[in-house]
This record gives sequence, structure tokens and C-alpha cells, in this order.
Amino acid sequence: MKKSYIILLLLFSFTLFYSCKEEDSDVEEIEEEIVDENEEEEEEQDTTYYGVVNWESDFPQLRAGTATADFLLQTEEIANIYYLITSTEVNFNSDSLLVDISTSTEEIDSITILSKGLQEEINPSDTLKINLENLELGITYHAYAITQNPNDSTLQNSISVYNFSLTERQQIFTFTSEAESREVLYLGYQMDEGLKYPEKKYPAIFHMGGNGETADQGEINIIRNGSLAQYIDKGNDVPMYVFSPQHIRNNWNTAMINEMVEEALSQYPIDENRLYFSGMSGGGIATWNYATDYPDVPAAIIPISGDGRDNKACDIKDIPVWAFHNSSDGIVSPNGSINMINAIEACDPAPAVDPLLTLFNDGGHNAWRRVYDPTHPDWDNKDSGVEPVDIYSWFLQYSKD
Repeated sequence: MKKSYIILLLLFSFTLFYSCKEEDSDVEEIEEEIVDENEEEEEEQDTTYYGVVNWESDFPQLRAGTATADFLLQTEEIANIYYLITSTEVNFNSDSLLVDISTSTEEIDSITILSKGLQEEINPSDTLKINLENLELGITYHAYAITQNPNDSTLQNSISVYNFSLTERQQIFTFTSEAESREVLYLGYQMDEGLKYPEKKYPAIFHMGGNGETADQGEINIIRNGSLAQYIDKGNDVPMYVFSPQHIRNNWNTAMINEMVEEALSQYPIDENRLYFSGMSGGGIATWNYATDYPDVPAAIIPISGDGRDNKACDIKDIPVWAFHNSSDGIVSPNGSINMINAIEACDPAPAVDPLLTLFNDGGHNAWRRVYDPTHPDWDNKDSGVEPVDIYSWFLQYSKD
């Protein structure tokens, strides 16, 4: 009797155990079914964006320089973008007219179109950049853009309109000099890229004229005699900002030059580690003297047809130098350049970068004409023994950081 009772008890326990297991299994199956149904519901949910697609904050942007401009467009959602850039103003009766003009294959006599088009399904993480080149000074240009939702063709409520013009490359500016107690005029050449993207930093040349470029107070007389300022005035570009202060006496004041440097750093997007200095004749002397007075400032110097204080040469032994002179210069002896280069080479410790000296086998006091202008006819004189050089690329090799 006792055995039978035990057997029955064991059978009941096993039955109860397996019954619970089956119930647990059923619960798990139900939970899995619920999870699967939820996943299917999430997959079936429509995540497509409908309605107006707005511009991303701070867009559109129109960035104009001295010869080119960039129209930058970015949206909050995927969008089609219609755009039009013209030199004639367009009055739109409806937003759809911009769509029609942007996609039309026919010419419109009343509108001078520089660029137009449709960019489809631009991602919000991408910036559409429309580059405009060969623009002209003195013309007002017009840029138009509108977004369209590719999912339901909804257009924005209004067209974005930007009117813009170019900035003159080289202009006259002024700063107050405490060193000379006067208002100093200077020519400032602004880079196209620097005007468009001033949040970046750019290199700069400080250019000093010679005694032949002095002027009375309030006059500019440096666009002459083959100066760097004249090279730019002829329509040539250089890959850096250029500042040409006007001096009113034969001997340059290096403290005033340093004030010009401070003015440039405070008013323009200039990289303080890429400040270059060059001058011609008396400006060549000023280049040498500024470097020895302020040796921590220049990243490199190019003095032309000048001379310096060779007793201070070792103060600038770690500044890259490339001096130029005509070998038969009767105004400023080439010994001025030769002595400075020899003095730098004799420094102990030795200079960080070997100084360079180029002597043209020419007479005349004008070596700078070809140095600043790589296409100048002086280079055609094969007897000079030197091939054309690119001082601007040479400068850009060097930075103080």
C-alpha cells in the first residue's frame, strides 16, 4: 500500500512538471508572436517625409570673391533643388516659374543665364555647391533657389533670392600709424578664396617699394616701376594676400611696417605663421632691416636689389632668405646682397635653411621687374643666365608653425 502511494505521488509530480514546461513553451511562443507582430508593424509604418522641405540653418549661402562666387545649398530633408543664376533680375509670377526656367532647354531672350538646373534628391548631409567663374566687376548678379519634396512635389512657400557683386581685387585702405603720427595709405590685394571663405586663414606678403615709389602724404605712388602692386594691377593674381604700404620718405620705418602687419592681422583672415616680406631697392633694404628688427615675425623674406646690416645677419639665420640682384647694378651695389648672404652662411650654428642668392647678368637697377612677374620680357634675355622663377610657390613652402 505504501509503495503504491509513493508511485502515484511520483507520477503526479512528473505530470505536473511537464504540464508547466508546456505552459512555459506556450507563453514563449505567444511572446515571440507578439514581438514579430510589433516588428512587422514597425516595418509597415510610413517614415516618408511629406510637405515643405526647408533649408538647413544658415543656408542658402552666397559667397562672392574677386572673380568667382559659390552658391551653397543644404536642406533639412531629402529634396530636389531648382536653381538659377543670372546677370538680369527676374520677377517670378509664381514659384513654379523658377522650376520651368531651371529645367527648360530653350533659351530665354530676356534673361542672361549664367547657370541653372535641377539637382534631384539631395541628401540633407550634403551641400550642393554651384561654382560661378569668370564673373565681372561692377555687375550685380542674381541667384534664385527653391526646394521641392520629391515624395509629393511640394514646393517651398517662396523662392530664396540673393543679389551679389564682386569685390575689387586691389584697393586703397588706411590705418593709423603711431610710429609716424599719420594716416598711412596702403594697397590691399584680397584673395578671391579669402573673400569667399574668411573663416579660414591665408598667407600674406608685405611689399615695400623703393625710393622711386615715395609719395606725399595722402597719395598712392606704388603702382609703378615693376612693383608687385603693379603686377597685380595689370590683372595678375597671386596665391596670397598682399599689403603694400605707401611710404613718404626714402628710409623705411620698420616700426610702421610692423604696424601694417598688426593692421592686416586684425582686419583680414591672415595666418600669422605665414607672413612673408619682400621689397625692391629701398624696400629691399627695408626687408632686410625689418627681419633683423622683428626676427620672430617673417616666415620667409625676398629682398631685391637691397642691402642689410651684416653685423645682425645671424639674428635671421633661421629665416628662409632668397635675395636677388643685378650683377652690374650701379645704384645699389650687388655686394649688399652678397655680403648679407655670406654673413648668414658664416653663422654658428649654421642656418636652418641655406640662404639663396640669384644674380642676374644684367645692368640696371630693376631686378625686381622679372622677380615679381614670371612672364616679364626681361626673362627673354638669355644672357642673364637664369630661368624664370616662381617666388610665390617658394614662399608657400615655409611656415613658422
